[in-house]
This record gives sequence, structure tokens and C-alpha cells, in this order.
Amino acid sequence: MTIQTLSKLIRPALAHPDFLKITDEAAGGFIVFRVSVHGADYGRLCGKEGRNLKSLNAIVEPIAPGSRVVLNAALTRDRFEHVQPDPNWNPEPVLEMLRAWNEAAGVGGSVEISEQPRETFFYDVFFTEQPPPEIINAVAKWASIVAQSLGGKISIHGAERAAAVAA
Repeated sequence: MTIQTLSKLIRPALAHPDFLKITDEAAGGFIVFRVSVHGADYGRLCGKEGRNLKSLNAIVEPIAPGSRVVLNAALTRDRFEHVQPDPNWNPEPVLEMLRAWNEAAGVGGSVEISEQPRETFFYDVFFTEQPPPEIINAVAKWASIVAQSLGGKISIHGAERAAAVAA
């Protein structure tokens, strides 16, 4: 996995994407990706009890086995900026992020999005090929984090659901 691919996974979740810095280093036969973000994005990326960072590491695993994403401690932890729901939010950054992950993970197929929101703010996203079962929950969690940071919500569906909707 490259720093550019990791950047595509993280950048859409950030309120201050221009502050994103990623470095990589070899450590004991695997790669450690060190991520630095603006202080206001630290909590969003880390999550409560590190849950968001765990989800990010779970979706990085199939792309770069044994690699870890480490969040560098923010020099300043500005107050977390809650994003209000936005009825005009654009789901395209989430879709681009999922497509980048899908390609890097070698899942195959494509990632599609519903033409209209199911409810206000809420879009359905479909994988035409099923990602591995052990990873789909982490992908859904990370995609939800990204969508919420943009003021929206999404629901991830695998190939079976996509076929049912198409019928």
C-alpha cells in the first residue's frame, strides 16, 4: 500500500485535510504508517477508545498485511468540531474513498451508490462483489465516519443486497 492510497482513505474524514501528513517506516518486517492531523481532527480520527483508528487499521490489513496505522499525538487538541447533518451533502467523497479501498484490496467488481437518498441525508452504497466477511463491518464503520464528517449518513450493502435491489 502506498501513502497516496492511505491518504485517499483518510482525507475525506478530516475537517482540515490540508494538515494531513503521512510517513512510512519499516519496522520488524512490516510497515508503520505514521499519521499526523490537525488537532481538531485528532478525536475524529482516533474515535472513542480508539475505535475509529481500529476500523482504519482493519481496512488497511487486506491491502498491506501486517501494516499498522499509528496516529501521532496532536501537539494541540483543539475542540472537536461536530458536523451538523446537511441535506445537501455530497456522498461522492465517500464513494471515491470506497472505490480506492476496493481497488487496493483487490475485491473486484465496483462500488455503486443509490441515485436518491433513502431518507434525508441517507444514501445506500453497494459493493457488486462481496468484500471478505471479516472486513465488511470495518469498511462500513470507516465509511460511516467519513459520511458523518461530511454531514451525511450511508449504509453499506454487499453483493446479495445489490442483486435484490436490482431485481
